[in-house]
Amino acid sequence: MRVRVIQRKGAWWIDYYYLDETGALRRKYEKIGPGRKFAETVAAKRRVEILEGKFLDRRRFKPITFADFIREFDDKHMRFLRIYRHGGKQYLRHLVSFFGARQLMSISQFDAARFKVHFMSRKTRAGTPPAKSTFNRYLSTLICIMNKAVEWGHLPQNPLSRVKKEREDEKPMRILTAAEKVRLLEVALEDGQEAHSLITLALNTGLRRGDLLRLQMNAAMMREREIHLTMQKTRHAIHVPLNRAAESAIKALNRGDDELLFPPRRADSKDSRWHYALWLKLANRAQLRYCRFHDLRHTFATDLLRRGVNIKVVKELLGHRSIQTTMRYLHFVEIDRRAAVDTLEPAADAREPRMARQFPMPTNADLQNATGNLLETKWRPERQVEEAIA
Repeated sequence: MRVRVIQRKGAWWIDYYYLDETGALRRKYEKIGPGRKFAETVAAKRRVEILEGKFLDRRRFKPITFADFIREFDDKHMRFLRIYRHGGKQYLRHLVSFFGARQLMSISQFDAARFKVHFMSRKTRAGTPPAKSTFNRYLSTLICIMNKAVEWGHLPQNPLSRVKKEREDEKPMRILTAAEKVRLLEVALEDGQEAHSLITLALNTGLRRGDLLRLQMNAAMMREREIHLTMQKTRHAIHVPLNRAAESAIKALNRGDDELLFPPRRADSKDSRWHYALWLKLANRAQLRYCRFHDLRHTFATDLLRRGVNIKVVKELLGHRSIQTTMRYLHFVEIDRRAAVDTLEPAADAREPRMARQFPMPTNADLQNATGNLLETKWRPERQVEEAIA
């Protein structure tokens, strides 16, 4: 290992490289003092310490395997994450099956790349490879685990902090037409008042499904005709006014104070995802192809912009932190404007000027006759006077 002795601004320094706890190559400068011999002595000592692996700046961490740390992570932190309610246990189980026996200190970016190859080579139940968004969730969970290992003193730094996620394919935005909304509400009413109120609130408030399921009956909400809510995804507080349709949908549920508007249909945990099955049933009956529940939120925002509502107002209603997120809905408004302008264009058979149809192009014979008549006629001013007197 190379250790240099250099002089800068009247003082002697030593410049050297060493391997940190994660195996990364680090460079360090140490200011020794005005004496060159003393700097050379310190440099020789550093060289021996680096070669023997006894460098003084290296901290010692207690060795722990990935599987042992996952038990600690699951007890202290995992249950408080939002991902815990969306299959978080499954994520931990798959990560432990791949990294379980590895020492936490030895995991690097190359191991994350190996896990990606292993994960993407699997097949889903439908026989297709996993989606990139699914791998990104596993990678986010793994990065969160390593961050907690640094926070709890098991690692000096996160070796996966610079690992980039896969670029996900943008999902097409589905906007419901007026006929589709009417058909969906009719199907929901046939299923029951609870389903009808859920769809009505989604179309008239633009709230996400998770936020709708957390809504509680509140006297102040009905008195002010406004929903005060902290969004589950962004932790951003929003205030959404209630129109007549949304207010009627809440009153029709007939809930008591501090009672959930849409409680689980059964008390056991197996029925915690009842709303997914409900939406699939309603979408199939209403013949909505490639439509998700979140598309009701897209429809809400697009309908407001089509009616000329200021985009900043739409941003506040949706709870977006950046107006750039709201501006993607302007694409559909531009399509509507283009279609409106195109209606002014005449039809293909009517683009010929009207004068050309009333007065066809004269032939050569017509031109000769007209020229002969002009030559035979002589212009006399006195004739016009005589005709005027007569």
